[in-house]
Amino acid sequence: MSTRDDGDSPAPQGEGSRPSDATELSRQDDAAPDDESPATGHPALDAGDNTVTVGLRIFGVDFQVRCAESEVEDLRHVASDLDTRMRRLRDAGAVAAMERLAVMAALNIGHENVQLRRQAEHGQDTLAKVGARLDAALARGRHDE
Repeated sequence: MSTRDDGDSPAPQGEGSRPSDATELSRQDDAAPDDESPATGHPALDAGDNTVTVGLRIFGVDFQVRCAESEVEDLRHVASDLDTRMRRLRDAGAVAAMERLAVMAALNIGHENVQLRRQAEHGQDTLAKVGARLDAALARGRHDE
């Protein structure tokens, strides 16, 4: 999923926000205007999939994020998951500052992602081995006929 801060986002408001956070989160000084934006490297956005601005609320802070229209549901799901994870970390007393909660949640998500990729790779390896054994058995069966 590829997303961009809309640039029209109001300064974040809510739990844990500070004026310096608002400046950092809504700052668009380095972004090119929409008509001059370079390719994103994301197939859905670069292929001309319609982009939409989606309002999200994560840990009490409102965000306006642009993404491919086809990925809105995924973006909302990810935002909801992130909000839940940050709240659980806060409620467990593991971390207090919003920035640290976000980093800890990101680390947990990244770790889960690595584990899932390993499981998928292992599954692909197993499937390839089973396929090779099946091919060998079929070849022996043809040879015996």
